[in-house]
Amino acid sequence: MSINSICDKVYVVSLPHRLDRREHAIEQGKKFNFEFEFFDAINGDEIFNFTGLRNGENALLQSYLSLLHKIKEDTSLNEILIMEDDFEFVEDANVRLANEIGSIPADCDLLYLGMNRSSLGAGFIPPQQINDHVIKIFSSFGAHAIVITRRMIDPIIEKIKMFDKPLDVMYVELQQQYNAYGFTKNLCVQYDSHSDIIKFNPGYRAAGIFD
Repeated sequence: MSINSICDKVYVVSLPHRLDRREHAIEQGKKFNFEFEFFDAINGDEIFNFTGLRNGENALLQSYLSLLHKIKEDTSLNEILIMEDDFEFVEDANVRLANEIGSIPADCDLLYLGMNRSSLGAGFIPPQQINDHVIKIFSSFGAHAIVITRRMIDPIIEKIKMFDKPLDVMYVELQQQYNAYGFTKNLCVQYDSHSDIIKFNPGYRAAGIFD
């Protein structure tokens, strides 16, 4: 089973000048047999930042806002996977997807193919084990591979328009308001590379936060 089997469209949000990441994304598509469309992200170095966020965080929110409006206009799209261009699937992702996708509850609003395992700050809510393969999440970070349902487009747009939190932190608030699920073991992680958002390589993978 490939990723295209569980959603109507796959978008990869990517800065056009990050050819290294685009090449990696293309390689992933070939390796795991799925098709996707690049969505050109806004460059944080080229915007007027009217928020208290980093330039790159602001630009990412603006990029997602544009993409979500595009998705909203296409009424044929009901389940959409949005990925950031540093995604990387685990070796057995397609086999596990075939075996585990049926364990996702029917009321799913947001499906995380991968998530950050850190528990940052006060107010952390641990995940709830639903079955052998699936957890319900309330405080999981990372927005590199999330399947959204059509009914979530407007709520996400309204959250983004506040421009008060980075994207993955904003999603945590949605996790606590809607039905968000992830897999007990991540299907998709982030590979370590220079980030245009924070201007350095955070080394998340090496730090083991996806384990």
